[in-house]
Amino acid sequence: MNDRCLIQLGEAGDVVAGIGFVDLVYMDPPFYTDRDRGDFDDRFPDMESYMDFLHENVGAVEQLMRTGGNFILHLDWHAVHYAKVMCDQIFGYDAFVNEIIWNYASGGASKTRLSRKHDNLLHYVKGGPKAKYTFNTMREPYATPDVEGRPGFHPEGRVLTDVWNISIMSTTSKERTGYNTQKPLKLMDRIIGLYSNPGDLVLDPMCGSGTTGVAALSAGRRVWLIDKNSEAIKIAEARCLEVQ
Repeated sequence: MNDRCLIQLGEAGDVVAGIGFVDLVYMDPPFYTDRDRGDFDDRFPDMESYMDFLHENVGAVEQLMRTGGNFILHLDWHAVHYAKVMCDQIFGYDAFVNEIIWNYASGGASKTRLSRKHDNLLHYVKGGPKAKYTFNTMREPYATPDVEGRPGFHPEGRVLTDVWNISIMSTTSKERTGYNTQKPLKLMDRIIGLYSNPGDLVLDPMCGSGTTGVAALSAGRRVWLIDKNSEAIKIAEARCLEVQ
């Protein structure tokens, strides 16, 4: 689109254009739910086939990242534990920094098990812990009301932990594009703010509705979006144009 935003139709492995220049990668792939999501097919013959798919894509973007670049893989209970082992092999065990729990605590309840109300975000740094990487401390409001201003309480709230309580979008949210599995802008704003700086290049190789692009451009970052779904590309382009 311009020097701040590039949007491409394809897959990460198909569009490798160089190595060592991406500052932050956020990847939100299919979750191995064995469902046709409409906007994309999340059905694989077995776990081995799914992990081959993930390995190919994670390996491709790892080549694009600079040393010290941040990588976030967004999954849930279906396959995150398998993916953790795979990412350890690609980035190195010591390159793992955090498992972030996105707790949304909404939706229906189960009568046969504890209801599943969170996603898992794995954070790695290319080059491991000795590499210089971006991490911007953030704060959020205290859970207990009326404590700001008291001794020992910071006026901007508590330092962010690895459990994030962020609601999913309501059915009437103005953010909604109609794209299946769209993530809330608040979630992406937090990821962009924590793991990148103004002017950095943010890559989302499975961009879906383009929320990463909206968050990155709004925060003064450059963005590279890729998706193999032409409808997703159209939605992402329209949203990014609105921001610019």
